[in-house]
Amino acid sequence: MKKLKSKIWLFIPLISAVLFFSGFLIFGLSGLTLVWAATGCTNGAGGTFSYNIDDPSSEIARKACESKYGAGNCAAGSCAFFDYWYRTAGGSCYCVKPVDEYEWIYNNRGFTGVGQDYGGQPTDVTGDSLFVRRKNTAVCDANSWVLTLKYLGDPSTCSAGGGYRGWLPCEYGSLNINVAPTSGYALGYQFTPNRNGQITKLCGYFNAIKMVRLYDKDHVMRAFTSVTSSNNWVCNTISPVSVSAGLAYHVVVEWPINAPGLAWRSLDPALLNRTCGDITIDYVVWQLSPSGSGTEFDGSHQKGDATTGKELDGLVDVEMSFETADTGSSFLLFE
Repeated sequence: MKKLKSKIWLFIPLISAVLFFSGFLIFGLSGLTLVWAATGCTNGAGGTFSYNIDDPSSEIARKACESKYGAGNCAAGSCAFFDYWYRTAGGSCYCVKPVDEYEWIYNNRGFTGVGQDYGGQPTDVTGDSLFVRRKNTAVCDANSWVLTLKYLGDPSTCSAGGGYRGWLPCEYGSLNINVAPTSGYALGYQFTPNRNGQITKLCGYFNAIKMVRLYDKDHVMRAFTSVTSSNNWVCNTISPVSVSAGLAYHVVVEWPINAPGLAWRSLDPALLNRTCGDITIDYVVWQLSPSGSGTEFDGSHQKGDATTGKELDGLVDVEMSFETADTGSSFLLFE
């Protein structure tokens, strides 16, 4: 069966107007546009939607909600430890919310059950941060909500897509920003692709200009890029690096001693070894830098597993494209 990379670069001319981290352990034709997108994604409510690969979780949830209820008819809300988008007219966080109303959760700050904020419904959503639920009863009880889609925006739920991010789709934990660690570190995580593919971008979230590096399982550096971020996710394109299913890789940011601007997230260690789609985040990694520069990373690095990994100190990510069987789908990048 023919193989193809799950992306195609599509250049679209724009016609005049737009056409679309405490302590660190102490731890007219005006040009061309190119945007990576996933299309034909199941919205969990009987329809489909599209989103750009760099969209944050909230934006993915909003687009899914509006694909069901229409543009301008959805609002952001929260109920205890869930943040979500919902139909404005359907109301938010009250027991008599009508049956068959949907909510697109984009942040889960500690709940384990899909209806835990409404008195129960134990379907497991531990660690899930992008999922869809439907109101099942007009009261708060053990049957209040039904899980309709566990992984909103996962490539397996889309008919076509560009790259796939490792950390961002399952991002969770309290965000801390603008930290200046008192030692130099290399900080990031180990991940394992579950399919063969290529890493095409390295990403960072901090308030600085810092070097993000990719290493293989033998700690050989495979790629690097200087990322400029202002407390937002920024991804830089690199020469594609082929990766193999089942092998470990590391992505880290170099952080010199006393340098300001680091971002980190506090984690529930039980929620590490997280799989989102075709990438598994195995554990967080860090290495104290004898030189203070943060440039050292080798087999002596430390790791935070399900017992010790309480922080992701250094928000980094990768973007990948995967080899998929040719099912006749077209893969587009567009805006």
